[in-house]
Amino acid sequence: MQEDDSIKLIPQTREHASVMFGVLNDSELYTYIGGNPILSLEDLEKRFISLESRKSPDGKDYWLNWVIVNEINELIGYIQATIKESTAFIAWVVGKRWQRKKYGKKAAYLVIMWLNKIGCKEIKASINPENESSKRLALSLGFRNSGVRIDDEDIWTIKIM
Repeated sequence: MQEDDSIKLIPQTREHASVMFGVLNDSELYTYIGGNPILSLEDLEKRFISLESRKSPDGKDYWLNWVIVNEINELIGYIQATIKESTAFIAWVVGKRWQRKKYGKKAAYLVIMWLNKIGCKEIKASINPENESSKRLALSLGFRNSGVRIDDEDIWTIKIM
């Protein structure tokens, strides 16, 4: 994947689980994204292994996952894109220690540019209406709240050429 001066995105594999466990096992991260912290390294490894196929079980959707690596080579979070035809659904999680340093925005920008190159026409993100940081990030990238709410999250969209 692409990179800029302060981050690079690397396809996520099971080998990243040991480091990412420390990043993702923080209960504060789950305030807005739902779910619970990963309980064990084994659980995270299983999750990462299940995503390595890069496709949904029925083979219709692409599941693309990258770890975010900062300028000093720390794994600091992840970003993912699920591609269904010409629409992509993206989500990002940056560890608490690295939030508010523009890493999430830079990662999302790189993924959006890449999705544009491969022909995606629309990108969507599900954002908890109370997650002000993610809403600001989405707005800064050109996303707009669609007014649709699914599972208590607002669907934000951006059309790309």
